[in-house]
Amino acid sequence: MTTKTKCKLLNLAGAVISFAAPAAAAIAEFPRVEQTVAGGGRSFADILNLSSAAFSIIVILLAVTCWRFFREHIKLPKSGLITSLILFAIAYGVEQFIHSFRIIMFWSVIGCAIAQVLYIISDRLEGSE
Repeated sequence: MTTKTKCKLLNLAGAVISFAAPAAAAIAEFPRVEQTVAGGGRSFADILNLSSAAFSIIVILLAVTCWRFFREHIKLPKSGLITSLILFAIAYGVEQFIHSFRIIMFWSVIGCAIAQVLYIISDRLEGSE
């Protein structure tokens, strides 16, 4: 196995671990509640059989996890409008379920700590080429 392949595998493993642990905690902490949406339709969270809170947290975690891979391709404006809107949405969402979010973030810290070690190993392998 080449060094480049090892780096890709370590990066992928780190991303999966840093996402999976808090995502599983979000699903466990926010059980699905049966609720119909306006007009008797089904929401995307209903289709996935997740609560809205768990779905919101999973989407935020996925965005944070993917940031490592896409940060070179995302160009933010100088005013910080996009960043402010994203942070506002996160703050609003967190305000709704802060206690449970603390538990989820504990598992996120554990997952991200493991991922950080894998990322450091990957970066050193890539740098040694």
